[in-house]
Amino acid sequence: MKFLKAFFKHPWIIITVCVVLTAVLGFPIKDMHLDNSLRTFLPHKNASYQRLIATEKQYGSMVVIGASIESKSDDFITPENISIVKNVTNRVLEVPFVQGVDSLTHIDYVYGQEGGLSAGQLIDDTYTGSDEDIAKIKNRLADWSDMYHRVIISDDGHSTQLQITIDPSTSEVEKQQVVNSVRKILSEETKDHKVSFRMYGDPILAESARSYMLSDLSRLIPLVIVIVLLTLFFSFKTFDGTVLPLLTVVMSTVWTCGLMALFNVTFTIVTSVIPVALIAVGSAYGIHVLTHYYIAVDAIEGEITKEKYRDAVFSGLKEVWMAVLLAGVTTIVGFVSLVTSPIAPLHSFAIFTAIGVAFALLLAVTFIPALLLCKPLKNVGRKSRHMEKITDKVRQRIDRAQQKRGGK
Repeated sequence: MKFLKAFFKHPWIIITVCVVLTAVLGFPIKDMHLDNSLRTFLPHKNASYQRLIATEKQYGSMVVIGASIESKSDDFITPENISIVKNVTNRVLEVPFVQGVDSLTHIDYVYGQEGGLSAGQLIDDTYTGSDEDIAKIKNRLADWSDMYHRVIISDDGHSTQLQITIDPSTSEVEKQQVVNSVRKILSEETKDHKVSFRMYGDPILAESARSYMLSDLSRLIPLVIVIVLLTLFFSFKTFDGTVLPLLTVVMSTVWTCGLMALFNVTFTIVTSVIPVALIAVGSAYGIHVLTHYYIAVDAIEGEITKEKYRDAVFSGLKEVWMAVLLAGVTTIVGFVSLVTSPIAPLHSFAIFTAIGVAFALLLAVTFIPALLLCKPLKNVGRKSRHMEKITDKVRQRIDRAQQKRGGK
């Protein structure tokens, strides 16, 4: 009790420190690094992944953006469409971090010449767009159908594909810049023409995953906050019981995500679960602290004075802190056990969720009592009948437990 009184001698200092930490750690969150590429979820120490990296160094990048341009008419091989493909290819080749483009206008064609084989372009420099040139291209595609069909031209001849190779050493931000540039080029070159385009590949999947993740977070976090608020309100039906447990878990979530941003920890689909998990799990510690606080306040005899009220806050905290600590430790150990997984994002999820639970536990036994100590005496003791029933049940269980210990 003496330690508690000394620690909480100036509760406003504790409140100020917690609020300032929340502001400081919340600021870097806006610069958090998001990465949802498929390679993030591969075990990087595994021999297969190391062989993939070695193969790319030896044979070139395997990071590819695919783009298909589809004609709204029956035949794609027309002078207009070939011009579109050529313009797109030339412009994409100028985009930073693009290593190469395979397309209808930029792909090799092997032909016989003077008793030997020579390599040139499928659409060579003599192309003028005449009917003879179009027929020549179609014949070349038919002669080497095993090479070109389903690679450069579709079986039905209605669409073509571009394969854009990206430097594998680029960051996710740089890959996203390439994706945005390619999409812009395709939009500009296909505009006002009877064609449409689609994009696909790992960078596109990562972009979609990022979009879905941000969308889910913007919906799930407010939703879980509302659900927890309603649950706390119908359980306590008091302002303290409704707001304080949620406030501590929101602050612990900000601290956790802020630390992730400060240490440049990648935020993935897996780690995006952390805010929702902390809000749902971490509120339990504040609930326990407040329940015993109400019991201690009810036990005050006579008029409630400032000294009696402070003793009641400390008494309730002393009664519950060990149980809350053990509950928090078991939860932390449970999350930390996930570090045994070979998947890197699970390591971040395990470590920072455990840290977040520890923050929620710490705030429940420091920030909440500090706020309660600053509560005006005129508002002390106000609670609902529903809360009275809850505290009566908890008090009866405590009394029975004490009687059993005394009997032994």
